[in-house]
Amino acid sequence: MTLTPEQERLVRSTWETVAKIQDDAARLFYGRLFEIDPSTRALFASVDMAKQGEKFMRTITTTVAKLECPDILLPGLEALGRRHAGYGTKEGHYESVGAALFCGRWGKFWARSSRTMPKKRGPRPTRR
Repeated sequence: MTLTPEQERLVRSTWETVAKIQDDAARLFYGRLFEIDPSTRALFASVDMAKQGEKFMRTITTTVAKLECPDILLPGLEALGRRHAGYGTKEGHYESVGAALFCGRWGKFWARSSRTMPKKRGPRPTRR
């Protein structure tokens, strides 16, 4: 998916706002994810959620920083998807993650930038 310069600007400005509350945003995201889809909780049963939240925020930070470099960004995100398949992530979990991203305190920030995003979805992670 190619973003216009305006879409990139919106994503970056949105992330700047969310990044200021990263710890809270991560807690809110995972809390909402587990509320929306309780089956996802089992995927994190043996995970330190504070560290997981840091990883999640770092992944988003890296993604936002590399928006203009899809040739660099996409292979890493595809590898991340393959790893998640190995953790037991199912197709429906991606819908739950999307719903959790657009809920709560930080959802309003994402919603502002997503209104201008292309509606085409990227490829789902492949399973080996």
